[in-house]
Amino acid sequence: MIVPVYLSHTDNQQHEILVYALLDTQSDTTFILDNTRQTLGLSGAEVKLSLSTMHSQNSIVDSCKIDGLIVGAYDRNSDPKIPLPSTFTRNVLPANRAHIPTGDMARSWPQLEKIANRLMPVSDYEFGLLIGYNCARALTPREVIPTTDDGPYAQRTDLGWGIVGVVDPSCIDNALTTHSHRMIALESHVFFSIRNRTKVVSPFEVTRMMELDFSERTHDKQSMSFDD
Repeated sequence: MIVPVYLSHTDNQQHEILVYALLDTQSDTTFILDNTRQTLGLSGAEVKLSLSTMHSQNSIVDSCKIDGLIVGAYDRNSDPKIPLPSTFTRNVLPANRAHIPTGDMARSWPQLEKIANRLMPVSDYEFGLLIGYNCARALTPREVIPTTDDGPYAQRTDLGWGIVGVVDPSCIDNALTTHSHRMIALESHVFFSIRNRTKVVSPFEVTRMMELDFSERTHDKQSMSFDD
């Protein structure tokens, strides 16, 4: 689910920026876009992460650990700000701007019309955050408008309202009969259904993992030569 949020740091709460946040119940870690970190003028400890997704397992990536971030809902009259756990930088965050909820999307479904005026018009703000389930308060449903006829449903968290599901009715009608809509569904799966598992690794662990990978590759080559 995507929501617009105000992002700042505890050391300078007056300097806040508006970004889109992806609320990801399948990630155990919270990430910040590195460009967003730079916009806030923040720095942190350089670390290496062992990152596992559906595409790769235990990939070692460079990152920066940021502590002290806080987020607030776009609706200034909403709930108090939420402190984020240790957050790690990434150069790219997986998101699709076509999935940003809008008032027009809500008006397409009778059960969602009442939240249409609660959704911010689409803007060119960055996808600056991916908030994982290690920040459960940000993901906790406070109110839900259930689906009807297999349509989308709406959910309110402390960070505001969002829409989950296929919004365009034509996608529901044609998803099983047209190749293009299956591709969109596949992209949605890639963007939103990746389970991230992350941990900070020590230099010794990095070296050990590289040695194991090299050993496995050497063994595979020897096996192929023997079979030939």
